[in-house]
Amino acid sequence: MWARSLQVLVLCLVVVTTRAASAAIELTHADFVMQDGDIPPPDDAPWSPVELPDRWSERIPEAHGSGWYRLRVGPLGEGDPKVALYLPKLNMNAEAFVSGRWVGSGGSFVEPVTQNWNRPLLFRFDRSLVADGGWVHIRIYGYRGDWGGLGPVWLGDEAELSPRYEHQYLLQVVPSQVASVVSLLMIALFTALWLSRDRDPLYGFFVLATASYFIHGLSGHLRDIVVPYYFGRWLIHATIDWFAVWMIFSTHRWLHLTRPRLERFAVAAMLLGSITTAIVGAMWFLRVALVFHILAAVTVPYALLEVARRWHRLPRPEAHFVLVAAVSAIVVIVHALLIQLGVLPQDAPRLLHLLAPSLLLAFGSVMLADFMRSYRTARRLNAELEQRVRDKEAELADNYASLRRLEHQRLLAEERERIMREMHDGMGSSLVSTLSLVERSNAPTAIATAIRDALVDMRVVIDSLDPSADDLLAMLGMLRTRLEPKLRARGVSFAWKVRDVPSLEWLGPREMLHVMRVVQEAITNTLKHTRATTITIATAAVERDGRPGVLVSVADDGRGSAEGRGGGRGLPNMRFRAEQLGGTLAIHHDGGVCVELWLPLESTIPSSRSPLDPTSAVNHPPGSTGPG
Repeated sequence: MWARSLQVLVLCLVVVTTRAASAAIELTHADFVMQDGDIPPPDDAPWSPVELPDRWSERIPEAHGSGWYRLRVGPLGEGDPKVALYLPKLNMNAEAFVSGRWVGSGGSFVEPVTQNWNRPLLFRFDRSLVADGGWVHIRIYGYRGDWGGLGPVWLGDEAELSPRYEHQYLLQVVPSQVASVVSLLMIALFTALWLSRDRDPLYGFFVLATASYFIHGLSGHLRDIVVPYYFGRWLIHATIDWFAVWMIFSTHRWLHLTRPRLERFAVAAMLLGSITTAIVGAMWFLRVALVFHILAAVTVPYALLEVARRWHRLPRPEAHFVLVAAVSAIVVIVHALLIQLGVLPQDAPRLLHLLAPSLLLAFGSVMLADFMRSYRTARRLNAELEQRVRDKEAELADNYASLRRLEHQRLLAEERERIMREMHDGMGSSLVSTLSLVERSNAPTAIATAIRDALVDMRVVIDSLDPSADDLLAMLGMLRTRLEPKLRARGVSFAWKVRDVPSLEWLGPREMLHVMRVVQEAITNTLKHTRATTITIATAAVERDGRPGVLVSVADDGRGSAEGRGGGRGLPNMRFRAEQLGGTLAIHHDGGVCVELWLPLESTIPSSRSPLDPTSAVNHPPGSTGPG
């Protein structure tokens, strides 16, 4: 399987490095002179012939600053009016002149110089500049002890070279940009996992590895830097070594290996490398850094060997990820060496910046899978805990039901007490009247009437206790049924104008009895103090002060006062009950007396509708003994 993976990766490298046939001209012969300046050197400058690609580190390792290349171009003849000069490989920055005219630049030549070592350049200009041939001058800025130089130069139609430039840019720069974005996302994700997992070292070292690569990877696409070049170069070389150290730390913890000596050696070696490369001169920097890069590269086959030794104990999906990443890393390293040895062309895509992302994605997938396994285990344990909580809740619900039954019994006792008070408050007056009639030896008919009134009053109280009697219109109808025979016997008729009104959800037994008492009191006062022949009961939906509500009115066609005579407490009692309901009571005199009780659609007073409401005991008007 390893051999097959290697074959696939090598095939991919062959594909991306193969160049299609081209009509463009490849310029590989040039003259060179090391000379500062913003314009091409004159013809009498000490030019010397060179072959492209030209690497300063091999030919002039001490060179630093601007070097000029002069390339002879033959007549291009007729063709596309737009041509281009394509530089697939250079280090560090370049600008171009064609036939003495400036045609483009890769950026700043002032410290810190624009970084174009991993970026192809394309300069577009008119064909007229080279229609009859001429000279192309290319200025390259390089650093002492670095990989300064220029690869082959291409001249041809823009339509042909522009896609080639974009393809090379896509292969070299875009992957580096994507890798930086992915690294940032992984830093954020695994920092959150590290915090959520009680600062597990596995995730902590992985975050350090990802952060190290992120700093290193910026060199692959960041053109303009804000730090001195030599410090930036030291930083990107040091961070790739520390990336290897932190990855080994993460691998050990993933495989549950305890290698303190090896880890201490790795830290000491990379610390030595970071210090040494920081103090050596520019000419020795790359040589010294290469030694520690080789040490860092050894960590890849070491990790692959440890994974292979524990292959049978590892989860298969994660192990395959690590295997593919390790093989890919080895192939990428070999590819980089082939470029350095000249086996592959200098303008071949640079794949070294894909080394770290492949390892990061593989190990990131492994750790994410480990986290998901832990998450699923936690969910299972939470489900078991929730089931236990539900069992306890059921037990508590049973206990609460027992408490509710006890509370209900207490409320029933209070309700019985309330009934007794209401019966005393309502029937007491009737019985007192009956007693008075008996004592005066009044007619038996009057006694019977008084007793019937007491029975009616008692039935009204009982009706109000019906749990289903929470509908205002139904209760008014029941009251009509109770009172109509009495009124008919006295020559008084009902005019029934009750209409559908919004339901008053807050009406409970206590509130319903208050309403019935007000209506009953109004009817009683009409019978006692007026000579009415018709009593009209009506309902309507009415707003008061912007609040929706229901209006219940009792009107008669007689003459007299609804307040009664002899200073009775009828009207104060009605007002008290209206206040208890959160409503208002109004009395109008217009060809009779009209008592209006307005009830809000939504009340703020405590309701007795719930059987568990401890306020269900009714409030009585001060000094009340019943209607009338």
